[in-house]
Amino acid sequence: MSTIAKAMSIGGERGNDLRDNETLKAPLKRYRELTAKVQKGCFINPR
Repeated sequence: MSTIAKAMSIGGERGNDLRDNETLKAPLKRYRELTAKVQKGCFINPR
């Protein structure tokens, strides 16, 4: 999930496959929520 989350910002057609993929949206949202929760719990400032 980390790779997909970071690759979402790829511009143009290469990033389109990831951004438009409906099956990835729910797991990616959950991944981002968990990452934020862990960072907050460990006192890590998000970038």
